[in-house]
Amino acid sequence: GSLAVRRSRYAKSGQLEGRPYAGTGTKYFQLALVGSAWRIVALSWIDDVRLTLTMEQRNAERANQ
Repeated sequence: GSLAVRRSRYAKSGQLEGRPYAGTGTKYFQLALVGSAWRIVALSWIDDVRLTLTMEQRNAERANQ
């Protein structure tokens, strides 16, 4: 066919406002065959719950300051 979907896992880490963070998630690519080349037509990603909870906790900390 001329349409495809790819699912990829990712990991990330770094500093956010001076504090370390790390997380994992999933990216979804939608591709279309245009002529003889595959082209990305859509991309979405979602972080796993662990990072989401960390961000919610950080937002709660800010609210209490």
